[in-house]
Amino acid sequence: MINELDYYYKKHPESKIQDFIKYVYQKHFGPGHFIVEANHAYNLLMREADALEPVAFREDIYDYVGDVYARVNLRPYVSYGFDLRELSAWFVSSGGAPENREDFTADLEELRAYLIGKRFSKDEFDALTARFRVLDWRPFSHTPHYRNAYHPAYRLINRKFITDELRFAQFRNFLRSFPPDELSLIAIRGGDEGMLTKCCERAAKELPVTVIDQNRFNAGVEFDRQSHQIVLVKGAAPGKCAAAIYFDDGKNPDHRKYDCDLIV
Repeated sequence: MINELDYYYKKHPESKIQDFIKYVYQKHFGPGHFIVEANHAYNLLMREADALEPVAFREDIYDYVGDVYARVNLRPYVSYGFDLRELSAWFVSSGGAPENREDFTADLEELRAYLIGKRFSKDEFDALTARFRVLDWRPFSHTPHYRNAYHPAYRLINRKFITDELRFAQFRNFLRSFPPDELSLIAIRGGDEGMLTKCCERAAKELPVTVIDQNRFNAGVEFDRQSHQIVLVKGAAPGKCAAAIYFDDGKNPDHRKYDCDLIV
């Protein structure tokens, strides 16, 4: 789980101990403790979406939370025109998974060692987990510090509901963060080679993007640097490019790559 925690920490460096614990909690238990009647869940989601305010940073459309769940971030989800009723249905359908307290406890121990290694307070971690344990791990929120830094607004769903269209939007949303008047080299790998190929082919049609293989790139192949400011290099090592994207197949967590800037 160490690489997974490193990836989470890189994306959310303002996280406090409670926020890390919440991540591990959601990884194991999903949204089950929040699930309500379907119409009520939808009405709550609509009210939250109507009250959204913009943030000064780019948000990914979703963030995977372990092997089973994903946080779908409402601001980019809504801005790309995706259906809130569908998201609400996914949210409701994602509840009720069986709980495995043993695996959760094991991951908490690994998280404890990880955070102590990052110079977080051992006493604070122990006090928080003791308090949550007494409360039988009832729902708890992000810390005020995290909320002020990231203004989180999301729904936790089973990652099986992440569609190909959402995955392409995740990919496109990331590419749009690069300046349109500068050359940007981005390493892409998978995982899911089929989804990687589909996203690259579609991006090449809809965006100023060139896709080349690592071997051709290393051989000095020429490409149109004026009309294609983003060059996607298939198979390139992350350290050789400005950013890296990994296409996850969702089936081989032991082989998942976290040394990247985005997981699709």
